[in-house]
Amino acid sequence: MEADFCFNCGTTLVFSGGDDTYHSSECANCGQRYAKEKEKSLIDCRGNHSLVIPLYSIIFDTQKVAKKRIKKLALEFGSRDKRWLYYFIEDIEKELAEPRLKLVELLNLKGTETIARDYLRRLSNQVKKLMNLHIRKATSEDIDALLTITKACAKFMIEKKIFQWNENYPNRAAFEHDVARGELYVLLEADEIIGCVVISTLMDEEYKTVKWLTPDDMNMYIHRLAVHPKAQGKGYAQFLMQFAEEYAIENNYRSIRLDTFSRNPRNQKFYELRGYKKLEDIYFPKQSVYPFHCYERIL
Repeated sequence: MEADFCFNCGTTLVFSGGDDTYHSSECANCGQRYAKEKEKSLIDCRGNHSLVIPLYSIIFDTQKVAKKRIKKLALEFGSRDKRWLYYFIEDIEKELAEPRLKLVELLNLKGTETIARDYLRRLSNQVKKLMNLHIRKATSEDIDALLTITKACAKFMIEKKIFQWNENYPNRAAFEHDVARGELYVLLEADEIIGCVVISTLMDEEYKTVKWLTPDDMNMYIHRLAVHPKAQGKGYAQFLMQFAEEYAIENNYRSIRLDTFSRNPRNQKFYELRGYKKLEDIYFPKQSVYPFHCYERIL
């Protein structure tokens, strides 16, 4: 039989005692009490609705499916270092934490199986979408889709008073150069391109005056990381960066270097939380009068 879990914290429950009909249990972590009809579904003793709930296991089943799909992706990428795999699993578990509490709230306040089942259905679809990702090298045929994405990103940032990208950048010429060098990768959700990243060995002229943490040898450069605004907030940028970092590790690069706009604190925090150290500023006059912070992460 499948194990039962606490609605509050997810701790595995151990049932014992009770009468001829029910087993009882108390969560060892949070103290929530439960009863379970022998050979049947879990009953939450906290509410007065005595609702039999086979639904909660869907969350954990979704986790299992998600983890299996991630492992399959790892094998497809041929990754020897699976650190990105565990980070991604951790993100999924965080993703499920709030819905788990929401489910408990729905069951206790509403006491209706329909509401809970509908919520879990939406949750399941969300996680499935999260896992239906694929990264491949871009071709020239992808450039139109990528320009649509970067223009949408530029508009989205400008609406937030972040003047990082504009009509001059990113442009077709930059993407054509990336494709020619074989350094542009696209992120697909199912068959739709929703993001991209450039993983380059080419050091831009603007970078040559920066005092980097490592010698200018076997360094990788990240450029034009983008996720369509409609797909942002789902961990896709993390997925792209993890892919780039694993690529660098597998190919024995010394460090990863990049820059991000000084007026975009969200991006700065994004990289700093991934272990990148902020260094000097550089300028791209065609993009903004404000500086761009350089970052480096030693591998």
